Amino acid sequence: MANPPEFKVCRYCLSRQEDHLIPFEIVTDAVLTIQDVETITGVQLSEDEHRTCVICEECDDKLNAWFKFRTDCQQNNARYRNLVEKLTTEIGNEDKPPSTGTPASDDESIDEVAFEDEPKQTKQQRTVKRKADRQCELIQQKLCVICGAMVKNLKQHERVHTKETPFECSYCGVRMGNSSNLLRHIDAIHLKRIIRTCQICGKGFTSHYSHRSHVRSQHRIGKMYECNLCNKTFMHHSSLRKHHLHLHTNERKHVCTVCGSRWHTKGALDKHLVSHTSEQPFACRLCPRRYKTPYGRKSHELTHSGVEFPCRFCDKRYRYKMVRNAHERKAHPTEVQSENASST
Repeated sequence: MANPPEFKVCRYCLSRQEDHLIPFEIVTDAVLTIQDVETITGVQLSEDEHRTCVICEECDDKLNAWFKFRTDCQQNNARYRNLVEKLTTEIGNEDKPPSTGTPASDDESIDEVAFEDEPKQTKQQRTVKRKADRQCELIQQKLCVICGAMVKNLKQHERVHTKETPFECSYCGVRMGNSSNLLRHIDAIHLKRIIRTCQICGKGFTSHYSHRSHVRSQHRIGKMYECNLCNKTFMHHSSLRKHHLHLHTNERKHVCTVCGSRWHTKGALDKHLVSHTSEQPFACRLCPRRYKTPYGRKSHELTHSGVEFPCRFCDKRYRYKMVRNAHERKAHPTEVQSENASST
């Protein structure tokens, strides 16, 4: 059954965060196939769903993590067999009767065999325990009557539907529906705790997502996303999604209720709505000027530092990066287009 045209919800986790949803057909390719996705999720999709359904960025990351795990297993399997073959050869050489020395006693041989068998039994016990734990988890899952999903923590899952946010950040007052997400927010935003470090340049990151983005953008390592209409490649699926929206579709379903202008995404509409208000909550920390957005304040504060933005194609310099970019697009359109093509 195909999705209705306006039905924008992740096919797997039912997320409705539209700015984080991407078409399913972008996720699959010659490496991560539709059959792979159906195998790991256990969900069979119709041909219509292949073209119409969407999934969120978090589910896409999970699929890529599974694919990486499978690839690692396949590579390690070959190494494991080579290792076993090498150890078997070495053990065979050790079993040959020595030319000198006294043979080990029967008691010593028995003890050695018993010692070698013990870890194997322990591993088998751990495997059995893991399987039993999985069965217990399946038994403990409960049905959400709103969306039909089987979940372990029903109360926490229901907050996705009710929008309840009982957990408040003690630093900034933001409220969340999940205590784990709140802890991650505090670690990343307020404590600036480093949880991942780039192995190439040593830069630290407060989230796995920012680490992946850095490795892709700065070192060009990781999965690339190719547009199936014009063959342009992007380092982030969100960039590919924006590319589709702006160049290959004319869909602007988000309408401003004040002026009637239409926008591709809800995020773009929200930014536009600020222009209709008179509020300026973001004050410059060095002078009395105030701004409607944090970006406007940050751009202004750079003028106090003496930072200037030089044109990449001529000798002109500007106090505002936005003005510099506008100059480049107007005065050097050919160079800008060439630069954008080479960066993707």
